[in-house]
Amino acid sequence: MNEPGCEWTQFGYDQPVASQDPLRVEKLVPGGDGFLRRPDGEALLVPGALPGDLIRLQSEQRKGGVSRALGWDLVAPSPDRVEPVCEVYATCGGCDLMALAGEAQARAKLGLFRDALERVAHLEPAQLPRSLTRAGPDLGYRNRLRLQITPDGHVGFFRKHSHELVEPRRCHVAAPEIEGALASLRKLARGTKGALAQFAFVEIRRSDSGTSFYFSLREGVAWVPVEAQALLKKLRRDYSVATSVDSDALFERFQLTETVYLYAAAGAFSQVNWAVNRELVARVVELAKSSGVVEFLDLYCGSGNFSLPLMAAGVPGVGVESNRASVAAATRAAREQGFSGRFVVDDAIRYATAREREAKRFDLVLVDPPRAGVKAGLDGMARIAGSQLCVVGCDPVTFARDLRGFLAAGFALRHLEGFDMFPQTHHLEALAWLQRSG
Repeated sequence: MNEPGCEWTQFGYDQPVASQDPLRVEKLVPGGDGFLRRPDGEALLVPGALPGDLIRLQSEQRKGGVSRALGWDLVAPSPDRVEPVCEVYATCGGCDLMALAGEAQARAKLGLFRDALERVAHLEPAQLPRSLTRAGPDLGYRNRLRLQITPDGHVGFFRKHSHELVEPRRCHVAAPEIEGALASLRKLARGTKGALAQFAFVEIRRSDSGTSFYFSLREGVAWVPVEAQALLKKLRRDYSVATSVDSDALFERFQLTETVYLYAAAGAFSQVNWAVNRELVARVVELAKSSGVVEFLDLYCGSGNFSLPLMAAGVPGVGVESNRASVAAATRAAREQGFSGRFVVDDAIRYATAREREAKRFDLVLVDPPRAGVKAGLDGMARIAGSQLCVVGCDPVTFARDLRGFLAAGFALRHLEGFDMFPQTHHLEALAWLQRSG
């Protein structure tokens, strides 16, 4: 059979190959593709394949020195393959490891993490993590779900590498309350698809405050149409609702630790897996305490995911974030809980550069950038770090690239850990704690 999700013919590089012996997929690589080596030693990436699968190649793409399977037959499944619980697993593409058993998922993800650290960060095998930190359930863990809205008002997920909409009856990784809210939205919109047409996406989030909707208007649309206002009014009977024109009207509360809570503004970033996030936060606080940190700078601080627990532990500091609503949320949470510290609206690189000009140093600089990493700001951030530097990232390759840069800037690796923040997918969260050498 042709395995669903492995057809890449839309790129126009489909090159049929001659019939050949089956090939065994060895592992996953960053990005989630399967990886194998042909008998002649040439590497081949196999999108959609899992470690242990025996495949027969149908066609491939050769570009930039990389060979990628476009079409392939599954000759024999991996012994770790299981039946996915999701009915749209093959077409949605969001949970790309759902057909891999839990322990095998963890091994595969650890392998791709170690691969990135070895190849990109140039770490030695003895420095690589031997396991991933896991917590909570592997299903129903997501407290935030973003769904795309088509111009005709349908709600769902875009299929991988396309704008073809997949409309799942339910999402197995979402919290039950989110599934219920999605069902309510679809029921209300069933007879008035046009009511949603001017929105680009909707984000449904579950917090301690309840379940909420955040609707983002399409680019160029300045106000919520009358028909949409009527639908949102009905939703507000049971849920909190905000749009991209009034997002500062809704702040949701999350219990971050046993004693610390944070607020998140509607539409602003928040972690999707709180059980694992609590483990991540606890590790940062633990390492800060053991390092004797007396002042911190938290760049890309969001709503205070790390800043607030550090302040609660008696370590004052500054959180820097470009999103005004997130800074307002963090400031409110700190004020209510009596924490010592402050939050600043600014670009992380610009703020670090200004502190460098002032010859200011912080005991700890904590960097948790977007998926693209810190890039040009790395050297400046390293120079304002006194003795400790903490790097957090959600992409193994960019995380490893940044880690290599900070190591080259005069820091030594003290602690390295991967967190299985996104079960059923190849994604993970990474943490490195560094201390200044010499």
